[in-house]
Amino acid sequence: MTTRCDTCDMESATIGLRSRKTQGFLSGLVFKLQDYAEHRRQRRALMALDDHMLKDIGLSRAEATRIVGKDFDWSSR
Repeated sequence: MTTRCDTCDMESATIGLRSRKTQGFLSGLVFKLQDYAEHRRQRRALMALDDHMLKDIGLSRAEATRIVGKDFDWSSR
């Protein structure tokens, strides 16, 4: 009988571990999607600036276009 309880405890620990791994993956995915949305919002805001505003922050139109053209880094974080 003790062996059965030990086995049950091991199974519940394994199930708990799996759910934490899944939860970690899902929360990581949500954070990554939030980062991507923020990346897009910032790029759109940068392109909405006129040349005078870009000059105020030290960028030319060509530099802003180059920055906006960079791909999102999905591997970071």
